[in-house]
Amino acid sequence: MTYCLDSSVLIESWVRLYPLDLFPSLWEKFDYMIGQGHFIASEEVLHEIEAKQDGLYKWSKVRSKMFLPTDEAVQIGVKEILGKFPKLVDTMKNRSRADPFVIALARVKGSIVITEEKNIGHPTDQGFQLCVSISTSSA
Repeated sequence: MTYCLDSSVLIESWVRLYPLDLFPSLWEKFDYMIGQGHFIASEEVLHEIEAKQDGLYKWSKVRSKMFLPTDEAVQIGVKEILGKFPKLVDTMKNRSRADPFVIALARVKGSIVITEEKNIGHPTDQGFQLCVSISTSSA
């Protein structure tokens, strides 16, 4: 099985939940899963992580194999997703920019999306609803 990671799961894990210095064996397992091709992410996730220029960005950059380029199939998927869920990306706050790419990549690769985002009823929380929609039908 392949899992498509959103930036939120990497950021929350690195910063709050499982810092590398406290959970080194977990991050070794991440490396194993990346090496086996079980963890993937859109290159857009790397761009979101890059904004901080912190330890997570350095860690991610070394694991560039995980971050897949946006091909034509993913571009088409992003276009379809944003056509149905135009508020998925919060352009005012530059939030959730990678979300449609993560979801489209997961759809193209037949992967499961892993995220830390919650469905709290905000208009930009459409990613949660979209993932449920995709899992039960076509986007």
